[in-house]
Amino acid sequence: MIDSGNLKQGYVEVTAASLMRSTTYTKSCAIGLLSLLAMVSTHALAQESASGEIPPDRETVTVEDVEVVDVLDVDELNSDNAGDSIDAANERGTMPVDESALPSSAATAPELDNSELDAPPVADSADVAAFRQAIDRTEAQGAYAETLSEQLLGLGLALQQQDRHAEAIEVFKRGVHVARINNGLYAGEQIPLLQSEIVSHIATENYLEADERQAYLYRVQQRSMTLGEERTMALMQQARWQRQAYDMGLGEQSFARLLNMWDLYRLAVTDISEREGESSPKLLKPLEGMLRSQYLIAGFSQQTSDSGLNTSDLTARQDQSR
Repeated sequence: MIDSGNLKQGYVEVTAASLMRSTTYTKSCAIGLLSLLAMVSTHALAQESASGEIPPDRETVTVEDVEVVDVLDVDELNSDNAGDSIDAANERGTMPVDESALPSSAATAPELDNSELDAPPVADSADVAAFRQAIDRTEAQGAYAETLSEQLLGLGLALQQQDRHAEAIEVFKRGVHVARINNGLYAGEQIPLLQSEIVSHIATENYLEADERQAYLYRVQQRSMTLGEERTMALMQQARWQRQAYDMGLGEQSFARLLNMWDLYRLAVTDISEREGESSPKLLKPLEGMLRSQYLIAGFSQQTSDSGLNTSDLTARQDQSR
């Protein structure tokens, strides 16, 4: 159920006020997004009221209702749901990322604990042992048997359950290789393997490798997914990752992260609009993401002028969404 009070006191109010500090062009785009967001939320509330889920007198949000404030608490805008379990993520084609496990700035490689080096190897669980036996039987039929990548995914997930992430990463990589050999460079069978591998890279604090695999995952998703809810969710997950990578300071192109984040949310808005219409309540999340992206981009206004960068890329991208 959509809570109009939260909408009014949350991202709608503070984002509009903060964007007043931006350029005229960016400001006009933000106000356009805000207007669309208010329209969608009002339409969703009307639908819920008609169905009897909320009282008819529930307050709605309009652009005129937005109160100007001076300070934005960015932490209030960062709370995207981490998602569901690994099994559910595999079903819908996106892998949840636990934002609470991520540092607020770029992480350095963790120091090795000598006690861990001397620790005895972890015994295989019943699931791990069962998958190993199944893989042995499959490999007897050939090194690249069709069912092998699925079995390697199962083995990797079982290893994750034992916190054996380094081993799991190697298993997932092998599964990706087998899937590519059997089905092509951008085969969709790679998606759950890549998503699971990324989870293990994050668990071992190898964020740069996670970022590289995330980029490859997106290329596979672009070429293997058709228009639909699964693709929309993949775009949203990729946008959230760009924000997390930006917060951690991964790589050197922070501004490009924000542009990518804006683009991904825009693509999600386009997908939903084409599939369900321009008043769908499902537009609320990606529209909120676009507003959040523009707030962060607005904060780059002084930095871009000082460093020689410019916002022409953003201007071109915003023109595409008009």
